[in-house]
Amino acid sequence: MATKTRCVHSGPATWLRPVLEEWCEVVVDFCRAFEWEDVPWWYGERTAVGMFAAALIRAGWVVLEEFSTEKVEDPKSLTGINGRQDLLAVRRSKGFVAEAKNNWTRVPSRGGGLKSLLYRLVDDATCDAMAKNPYGYKRIAIVFSSPKIRRSDNLTDATSEWCSTINKLEDCARAWVLPKRAARFPEGTESDDKKAGWGNFIFPGTAVIVRECS
Repeated sequence: MATKTRCVHSGPATWLRPVLEEWCEVVVDFCRAFEWEDVPWWYGERTAVGMFAAALIRAGWVVLEEFSTEKVEDPKSLTGINGRQDLLAVRRSKGFVAEAKNNWTRVPSRGGGLKSLLYRLVDDATCDAMAKNPYGYKRIAIVFSSPKIRRSDNLTDATSEWCSTINKLEDCARAWVLPKRAARFPEGTESDDKKAGWGNFIFPGTAVIVRECS
């Protein structure tokens, strides 16, 4: 069965569904603007957070990115407690602060460890979120995952594993986009620079995974 080109599951965070739907549109709009010669998931965490912020704005939220914040005492938080917050979003009386992780996720996974990897990333983002002052708002953890597939591997099997694994993260809201026109992105790089390690891979899409922190 062919993998859907986009999918949205709000999970327990039903309030996030409009944002996830807008996020899918923002990602595709970026690709169209650059005539599919560039994609936003080619870049790092900062860009990924910016795309999510754009979706929030389209959905009626006010956002602030990459700002100074206060640390809190939490010995379980091992990373990211450097006094900066990735994202704050407010809409009417609701709001949240967020910490994010970005990962180019190798598929097919070796040894079936893809779900464990994604949960580890979510847990890391959760620890980072719990280490910052929420200012009375919710805390959320965000993971951006983009499948990294060797050109010699079966694209359909790899993306199917990636999508089905993301769908198993039922305690998280999640969405993905796999535009057909990006299926072999980036084109031609294996011949442009044979020494470039990334030239042996394609990056056909991206996903966002969101957990509300307790």
